[in-house]
Amino acid sequence: MTMASNRLSTVTILLALLGAVLPGAFARVIYVDDDAPGANNGNSWLNAYRYLQDALAVAAPGDEIRVGQGTYKPNLASVPVPADRSATFLLRQSVRLLGGFAGYGPSPSWPSDDRDPNVYKSILSGDRSGNDWALDPADHTAVGLLLTDSTRQDNCYNVVTATSVDSTCVLDGFVIIGGIANGITAKRGGGILCTQASPVVRNCTITGCAAAERGAAIYINNGRPDLTSCTIVGNYASERGGAMYNLAAEPNILRCTFADNLVAQQGRGGAIANEDSNSVITSSIFQKNYGGSEGGAIHNLRSRPIITNCTFIENSTRLSGGAIENSNDTRATISRCSFIANTTGQAGGAVSNWAGTSRISHCIFVGNRSNDEAGAVYVSRSEPNIINCLFNGNNAATYGGAISCSESSLNVINCTFSANAAVGGKAVACSSTSPPETSSRLVIANSILWDGGSEIYNNDGSNIKVTYSDVQSWWPGTGNVSSNPMFTDRDGPDNTLGNQDDVLSLSASSPCIDAGDNTVLPLDLLSDLAGKARRFDDPATADSGNGQPPIVDMGVYEFGSQAPGQNPPVANAGPDRTVTEDGTGYATVQLDGSGSYDPDGDTITYTWTWTIGSQTYTASGVRPTIQLPVGVHNIQLVVFDGTLYSSPDTVRITVQTAGGQPPVANAGPDRTVVADGTGYATVQLDGSGSYDPEGSPLTYSWTWTVGAQVYHASGVQPIIQLPVGTHTIYLTVFDGVLYSSPDTVRITVQAAANQPPVANAGPDRTVTAGAGGYATVQ
Repeated sequence: MTMASNRLSTVTILLALLGAVLPGAFARVIYVDDDAPGANNGNSWLNAYRYLQDALAVAAPGDEIRVGQGTYKPNLASVPVPADRSATFLLRQSVRLLGGFAGYGPSPSWPSDDRDPNVYKSILSGDRSGNDWALDPADHTAVGLLLTDSTRQDNCYNVVTATSVDSTCVLDGFVIIGGIANGITAKRGGGILCTQASPVVRNCTITGCAAAERGAAIYINNGRPDLTSCTIVGNYASERGGAMYNLAAEPNILRCTFADNLVAQQGRGGAIANEDSNSVITSSIFQKNYGGSEGGAIHNLRSRPIITNCTFIENSTRLSGGAIENSNDTRATISRCSFIANTTGQAGGAVSNWAGTSRISHCIFVGNRSNDEAGAVYVSRSEPNIINCLFNGNNAATYGGAISCSESSLNVINCTFSANAAVGGKAVACSSTSPPETSSRLVIANSILWDGGSEIYNNDGSNIKVTYSDVQSWWPGTGNVSSNPMFTDRDGPDNTLGNQDDVLSLSASSPCIDAGDNTVLPLDLLSDLAGKARRFDDPATADSGNGQPPIVDMGVYEFGSQAPGQNPPVANAGPDRTVTEDGTGYATVQLDGSGSYDPDGDTITYTWTWTIGSQTYTASGVRPTIQLPVGVHNIQLVVFDGTLYSSPDTVRITVQTAGGQPPVANAGPDRTVVADGTGYATVQLDGSGSYDPEGSPLTYSWTWTVGAQVYHASGVQPIIQLPVGTHTIYLTVFDGVLYSSPDTVRITVQAAANQPPVANAGPDRTVTAGAGGYATVQ
């Protein structure tokens, strides 16, 4: 080996080691656009790969793949990929896959790098044949047909697959649709199949997917993926997890929406099913999911979920747990959640706990219903704690308008019950089938039970201890009273009991003020339902409770407390949107921060910030009105609760130009020409067939490539030079406001060839012969 080759080998080894240690050291951006007309090598929007599989095939750790708007299918590629239903997009380690770009456009001024997944949709579709009918997720009958629909029987089993990747693998800004996992072995994860992997999935919508077993939209087996700001809607699984199934996994779910996901009648977990998993679910919405037999939104089996600041609306089941089912040694922590109008056929209109130990604190239960017992919460063979929760307007057809327990040990601390209804026990019932073996131990302290009387029902000889509580029609116990709690506005502005506008805080002179028992308070109970200090002394009220002052009030709210809580507020700048300028080049835009909130209930102030050019602008208020010029604007919102600032949230406002109908480009008919002796042909293009429906004058932009070089021309009939070969030339016209869609003309330039000579003998003639009979002819 020569010295030179030895040095070359050393350099090669060092480069390889550097690439292994620093996967982003030689990172590149790879472009994908299904309309790109160029060389399709991925080095620009013009030359973007037309198939996402081609980009994934060449991506290396540290690379970023940018995908323009369009539809991409796992079975389509220039590189070898399966053509059958097993085709899938396989995520790559340390590769960021970003969708939602404007991508290749009709003119040089097209904003190719603008990114808004809500406007420029990058769709990953399992519909290989392109024959799926459009799904309305709100049509639950249609959602239930996804698995067996004849048009979907040739769809890909798993649209996306993640295997053994970590959080440096990112999937961001896509619509994932049409994965139907109903194969012999491929029965899980129609949208995303995630095995021993922890990718980051952000800003994605997953819809129209199905699974013959579990996890129609996402199936996770043994990983820690992050799921942030995603919408998972209209998916169906036969067994568990209409949207998502987690097995021995620890997913982190933040600011996601799960809606209209279903399982079969015998299934469980309309949106999410957790088995031996520790899910963390925060600030998410669950609405109109159907959980079959158990867990309308979430089913937990031998799991340790932490569910915080979530909203559950109109979820349902056939048997139990209209919103959440906690079963078989599940230890759930549920805090600061709202449960509104969830329903079940038998037990637990909102939450069912069976054979586990759960803690439910600072939650609101309004308008939930069971067609049997436990309008809001059912407890069976469990040891839960329910702390600082509000139960209002819940209904059970038999026992326990709010809570029913069987064969359990239940603690209810600092809760408020109002306008709940049941035949027995409008607030709480202890009912079981085989007493005394199935009797319960129930402790109620520092609570208000004011539902019209018959608050507590005990038909199985349960041990019920009620202390320092206000019980309508009274209940024996130390510190108990039976006086009007004097709610601020029990039936709210609409004068109707039992709905969300009821104000169940205490007014002055309430007998519940400073009347609780400090000794039963959990050590971490520092705030009331509004986030104010949990113990606050009212100097106008004599202490009637127990413990060292200040004495805690009965119920969920502390009267007079102004001490702020200890949690930062949360900013929500609203959804991204596109608006049209008003003819002046500007648009009037009303921002909307109404989705912002403070977990402690403190009043918040709003500060909006954005830049135009080098100038920074600010606005205040929840819905300020501002002026924005044509372009894309990122506007940041920060809210302040008087003590703490939120993390910033950003809304993207795209202001587009006004106009009527776009013009129509016509690049003329395809043709074939012959090159001259130089190997080039002189060609006159012809866009004279282009027009504007409103008669506006047009400007013309022609674009084509020769090799890797991009060329442009302007004018209606420009003259250009083209080498031998076939050339696709794009024409876009502009009417001063709107661009047309591009039109193309195909010019084929043939090489000049040797032509045979052409004989010409001249015209026919008649001449006169001489005396000898001959004529001389030239």
